[in-house]
Amino acid sequence: MTVHAHLFDADVPDQDYTSLSDVPAQLTDRQLLWIHLDAPGPDELAPAAALLQVGADTLRQLTQGTRRPVLLQHGAYTHVQVLVAELAPTEVVGRRLHLIAGQNRVLTVSEKEVPFLHAFSQALRSDSRLGQLDSAVFLAALLGRHVESYLGQLDPLEEAVDRLDTRMLTEKVGPPLLTELARLRRQVGELCRMMTAHRGVYAALGRPDFVTFVGDEPELHLRALVAEFEHTVDSLESARGLVLGAFELYTARLTLHTNQVMSTLTVATVALGVLAAVAGFLGTNFEASVFRAGDAGFFAALVGAMVLVVALVAFARRRGWF
Repeated sequence: MTVHAHLFDADVPDQDYTSLSDVPAQLTDRQLLWIHLDAPGPDELAPAAALLQVGADTLRQLTQGTRRPVLLQHGAYTHVQVLVAELAPTEVVGRRLHLIAGQNRVLTVSEKEVPFLHAFSQALRSDSRLGQLDSAVFLAALLGRHVESYLGQLDPLEEAVDRLDTRMLTEKVGPPLLTELARLRRQVGELCRMMTAHRGVYAALGRPDFVTFVGDEPELHLRALVAEFEHTVDSLESARGLVLGAFELYTARLTLHTNQVMSTLTVATVALGVLAAVAGFLGTNFEASVFRAGDAGFFAALVGAMVLVVALVAFARRRGWF
């Protein structure tokens, strides 16, 4: 388990703690404590839960809860569970992230290291003056980075779609391209569904009846967060449209290839028909002198038939039939 505790103080430099036993129990109005735990066990959650006065029901949800986004309002704190998207080779995996906001305290608990939380922690300075913020606004800031993380996961998928479009325009269509297209369609679809599953949580955060603590005024930040969520959902829907467009391109290339094959077969059929007509003509039983030409006549007929076939193929190529 990794423990990260950061005390924001508006009056003195901020402090980091690696042990929860060193964290002060009493905070002023100009201090804000953020505790983050990576993959903690039930016994390791107890000290952090005690600092936020988290109830037993919440402790059980931190370790045994459902794998879907939820928002629960308790008397002294608000509990939000979201899913952090992680791209796997063939699918999108949702990792649970819990955010609990109490008075001047925020606790985050994840199943494994969360990249955007790690980047946010690394970007903090010793004199950030974030201690002036209340926990609800800080919660909104963390959730904003959660929403942005979905756009970050979308970037490599969009780049993969662009590369696939180029391959479909330059390579022969076939099963490998279709397999790659199916993988991208599945990943974009799962990413979109995972994000839209949070709609109830983010919509509830932006409603006027959502009250975290007395004295908190996070309405503007939470409404901006809801707008950012909707913008991200629209971006994911657009990415799904890009994948569908790639599938239409694949279908068009496949149709073009099929037409080319059919055109080639048609020309080949006509060429064979010409040879069959010549052979049928030479197989007639009339006592004409042309049929008594011997070997010279046979080879002349054969060359003539081949010339007809070559002329037919050249004419078809010039007209663009295949």
